[in-house]
Amino acid sequence: MSEPIIFSPDESSIRGELRVLKISVLLMIVYAALHYAAFFRLLGVPGLPPILLLTYRIMDMVIVVAFLVYCGRWVKIRGIDLLLLVFAIYPFLIGLARGNISVTFGNDTAIFFSFIAKIIIFRTILYRISAVVDIDTIFQKSARKIVFWCALIALLSLCTAIVMLGRGTNFYYQAPAELTFAAALLLAQGKIFAYLFFLALALAAGKRMIMIGLLVMAMIAAVANPKTRRATLRFSVVALLLAPLAIIFSGALFNTELIFIDKILVTFRQLSRSMEMSDNFFETLMFLAPDRYVEYVSLKPYLTGWSLWFGNGYGFRYDLDVVFLAEFGYADGAEVTNAHFTPLAITAKFGLVGLLIWVVLIATVLTSRFNRRSYVQYACRLAFLSMIVQSFFAFGFFINLFTPFYIAMASVGVRRAASPQDLPVIEKQQRGYT
Repeated sequence: MSEPIIFSPDESSIRGELRVLKISVLLMIVYAALHYAAFFRLLGVPGLPPILLLTYRIMDMVIVVAFLVYCGRWVKIRGIDLLLLVFAIYPFLIGLARGNISVTFGNDTAIFFSFIAKIIIFRTILYRISAVVDIDTIFQKSARKIVFWCALIALLSLCTAIVMLGRGTNFYYQAPAELTFAAALLLAQGKIFAYLFFLALALAAGKRMIMIGLLVMAMIAAVANPKTRRATLRFSVVALLLAPLAIIFSGALFNTELIFIDKILVTFRQLSRSMEMSDNFFETLMFLAPDRYVEYVSLKPYLTGWSLWFGNGYGFRYDLDVVFLAEFGYADGAEVTNAHFTPLAITAKFGLVGLLIWVVLIATVLTSRFNRRSYVQYACRLAFLSMIVQSFFAFGFFINLFTPFYIAMASVGVRRAASPQDLPVIEKQQRGYT
């Protein structure tokens, strides 16, 4: 009589889920690589936005189709998913009723319905995988790939930006890179040196929302985790002592101005000047970033009555106020679809009702129980918090391929299946769960 297998759980029951996870991780890396292509938008290369939008939608479709092919019969729905379906459906109906039929309408429909679908898909496969094997063990190889490729792509983007500057190319300095999840994975594992490397990449890239998002992530980890707190404090002291020397020697070595440092200093100078010129918070925002504040000014006429409560629906576009822009020296207006400030962008299309549902989603994820000893779940919790912060600077919460994964992993819970074939596995794994 053969002995029962206790320490080697049978993965055949989740083979489909593992395939979907592998495909999804590959597409996450592709998504990060597409940020390098987005850099060339800054150089004025035409035709890139529609190509990127089409590529993103194809990637969403690949995830959905892979799930349906390999494990679609195991769909797991929660109450928040039904609320999100309401969130996605009524702006679709409003857009139809208002005749907003356009490419923007189709893109909005695809973005928000696929966002919900990806949450359900990722939660389903992660729930089933974690019922059979340790999610940290199974994700270890994927985590290494994400960290490696995100670092490589960020370095490539940064080197390209430096080369373009050296050649005298005139463009708004940025080196777009997707660093949030990779940095969160490192931070959750206590790899502070590696995390600081990613933070340095974010600083050098000149993308302020990524800088702030990664810093907020570190502060939360330092407060919540004593081990991370001690390590962060030690390295912070060293970093503060070495930072001036690093800046001086870097400037001498490259014989050029560190443009990302200048960009940060300009931001602080603008903030200081805006506070001096203004009498209230909104005026401070207006003087600090008139090219962003104009979105609020331009949207005000469209946010009255029923439109304020339920939004203007999918396909809604609006013109930036050219008079307001002219007062601040901007010559041209533009027609846009989303505001950079995500709560305002949600209100424009979904109304205050949609904004409330978004807040409920955030609260649901943040109050969900999770395994505090799992570095993957902890990393997704940190990355999700970072995405919330970043959503105040750009409309990327629903577009970013990683966000549904953060939500699914951070809210998958700590339950284990109770079927007889899984009981030996559960008994082994419960020691690592709270």
